[in-house]
Amino acid sequence: MLRLNGKQGVTITGSKARGKQGGFVEATAGGLRIDNALSTTVDKIDARTGTVFNITSSSQKSNNSHQQTTGSELVSDTNLQLVSHKDTDVVGSQVSSVGKLDVRSGGNINVKAAEQQQSIDEQKTALAINGYANEKGDKQYRAGLRIEHTRDSEKTTRTENQAAMLSGGSVALNADKDVTFSGSKLVATQGGCQHQRR
Repeated sequence: MLRLNGKQGVTITGSKARGKQGGFVEATAGGLRIDNALSTTVDKIDARTGTVFNITSSSQKSNNSHQQTTGSELVSDTNLQLVSHKDTDVVGSQVSSVGKLDVRSGGNINVKAAEQQQSIDEQKTALAINGYANEKGDKQYRAGLRIEHTRDSEKTTRTENQAAMLSGGSVALNADKDVTFSGSKLVATQGGCQHQRR
């Protein structure tokens, strides 16, 4: 049996915990938080290419970042009971039980999706210098330089949500305050779902 007890609260972040004979998690005097871990990758480029007289022929600047969430998993092969004397928060994570999932909170029960962002901020410039000469007519010539400067930029931000999920054969949610789901799932595979505000 999986048994977790924290006097000041219980926090599970980006981790997996499994109880084959059932599970009991209790935050004696604090809250319970089952959260996702967030990792961020940042790529920065500041490059330039010079020509004669050190004139910049091309440049590239970029500042790109990518966030990746790793949700927690709290799983029981039979019944699972979560007891918190303050708020219970499940963020971008999965809490599941083959049997009954029983969540009791002395505060709110908040089940919400985790956000991950991808930001792209790129700027590219290019300078092209071309010489030309051609015959315009009888003994007339035209010659010169053509200078062309181009600039491309892209700035985008994309946000994706990773849903949280509570699932069980049957699910009972008991809170002294509010029960809130946002961008998340509640699944009862065998029976009904009970919600009670005490």
